[in-house]
Amino acid sequence: MLCRHPIDISVELSTVIKNLIKSITRFRKHLLRGVRDSDSKSNSLKHLNGLNIGSKPGALKVIIVNKPGHPIPHAGGIERYSLELAKHLAKNGIDVALVSAFPLKTPVINVGKLKLINAPLPLHRVAREGSFLWFLHHIVGSFIYTLKAFKYLVKSRATVIHVNEGFTATLLHLLRTIAGLRFAIVTSIHAPPPWKASYGKHPLLVKLVYILLYIAGMIMSDAVIGINPLICNSINIKRIASKCIFIPNAMPDDVLTQSLNENEVEEILKNYGIDRDYYLFVGRLVPEKGIDRLIKLAYKYEHEYKGKDLIVIVGRGPLEKYIQRACRLLKSLRYVGYIPRDHLKAFYVKAKALLITSRAEGMPTVMLEALAHGTPVITIKFDGIEEISKLADSKALIVTENLDQTTQSLINQTLQSKISEEVIRRITEEYNWNTIARKVMNIYREVLKGKVNRGYFDERRQYL
Repeated sequence: MLCRHPIDISVELSTVIKNLIKSITRFRKHLLRGVRDSDSKSNSLKHLNGLNIGSKPGALKVIIVNKPGHPIPHAGGIERYSLELAKHLAKNGIDVALVSAFPLKTPVINVGKLKLINAPLPLHRVAREGSFLWFLHHIVGSFIYTLKAFKYLVKSRATVIHVNEGFTATLLHLLRTIAGLRFAIVTSIHAPPPWKASYGKHPLLVKLVYILLYIAGMIMSDAVIGINPLICNSINIKRIASKCIFIPNAMPDDVLTQSLNENEVEEILKNYGIDRDYYLFVGRLVPEKGIDRLIKLAYKYEHEYKGKDLIVIVGRGPLEKYIQRACRLLKSLRYVGYIPRDHLKAFYVKAKALLITSRAEGMPTVMLEALAHGTPVITIKFDGIEEISKLADSKALIVTENLDQTTQSLINQTLQSKISEEVIRRITEEYNWNTIARKVMNIYREVLKGKVNRGYFDERRQYL
């Protein structure tokens, strides 16, 4: 087959882009004409030509857009963040829509004015996380989520779209610019930049992707929420730093409300074959979670230090086969796969400690959940851990510098057998969704009032 000349391809591409711009321009004219026909009042175009926000909570209309990675419900932190934020905004009287993929059919969640909008991800089932196809799945998903959110925005006249990654924010900004609409874009960033954290192989490629997909979106957003304080502090771009604020992740409500008695806990663990003391790992099985570190830790613990306790792994992901292979070689490793959240509580309660071996973290909810259950945490140091260290003492949260120190922590038994009630109280008060949702609502209001501008957050960093 003959190769086509690059000039011919570029001409065709430019033609496609011109046609797309013409289509969007015609869409804008049709949209404005339709709104004028449907509402003859003088304020009917306020949503299209200027932000309009009242003082009552109900005046806010928000669209939450999930990150185009996994469907909801999914064990990932971003998916849980999107769902919990939408639910708690609805509980506070906000008119909320959640745009996401859902498995099989859209679930029914009866919480206030919460509407679920299903946006299927066609490549999710065939894309392996971390592969090029996964990257393509992310890009295609961003387009699908953007179109679904924009379509609902026109219909509902929402005032804020809250997204969870930069590329969707970029697409929404381009749409509102071309179509001449005005609405606020708020972006939550969950991952520290790759020049402050390690994401496994191909660091240069990861940095390039982060700049193209995340940095551009943050610049085009009206406000940026950093889940980890490192996110705002490490991006020295004035157009981002001046509108970036740290608001942490939070624990799901079931951590604070669900309870199990001793017999129920023992029965759940027995069903999974857990018959002796154990340390616990909970998370996605992907390179940035340090799965190779976890396997090396198990090897050192079993062969060099002759440890007798189990290391139980809960989760799923593309590195699952490596975990299964390691379990056949190491008696101390026990892989139970994905488990329901009501069973996960039993694992937290009985664990000697939660292990975190990640190379990069935003604000790990598993750490918060473990501490809230009274379970100590051993973690290899990552940037941003200082935020949680303020709330927990050194025996409840052990931060190590490397793998050897982590292994020694398992052997030296320096952990508290039970975390103090004061630590548990501080964790549950600071990182619950009622508190976090109110802080996010404050961001929406400040954006809509036009107060989020250059230097605003620098001057009022603590106003939340």
